[in-house]
Amino acid sequence: MEPFRRGPIPTSLSDPEQVAAWTADWVNAPVNKLFRWRADQSEIADAAARDTKGHCSYCDHLLPDPRTIDHLRPKSKFRQRAYDWENLYLCCQGCQPRVGEFTEYVLAPDEVGYQFDDYFTIDSEWRLQAVEGPNSTRAEKTIKHLRLDLAGRSLPLKRRRAFGEQRDRPRSERDYRYLWPQSTE
Repeated sequence: MEPFRRGPIPTSLSDPEQVAAWTADWVNAPVNKLFRWRADQSEIADAAARDTKGHCSYCDHLLPDPRTIDHLRPKSKFRQRAYDWENLYLCCQGCQPRVGEFTEYVLAPDEVGYQFDDYFTIDSEWRLQAVEGPNSTRAEKTIKHLRLDLAGRSLPLKRRRAFGEQRDRPRSERDYRYLWPQSTE
């Protein structure tokens, strides 16, 4: 995950009364009801893409369309956070469907003070691993919840291929920017 700073709240989420009404409707909806965006999903995706420079918030793949908006804290369990800008992340199709229980240990890529090297490393097989130390539990839970190295996903292969093929591109246009230090921009 490449750290980023969250920008201003999108216009469609900026009216507190409207957002409160949408949230109340969702909180009070039957458990089996499917979530339907009431805010402008395209505008939210554009705002999130501005913050991540068009990359998936989780795996950092440079995204083509279609882009999706993910709820880090699942909207099915954290219904009151369904329209919370601080819970919405730009996401690729591979990272969108998740398995596993969310815990507050899961690291958000826009968390204040987050730096990739404090939590993660890439091993010789191009898999994302938790760094030993005080942040290892959070890193492990984040890798698991966000499926950043699930067996069967081709992320390690994609990382290795990107590292070999994208060296001549500006860092901001590379997939998996965390493979290259900031100084290579």
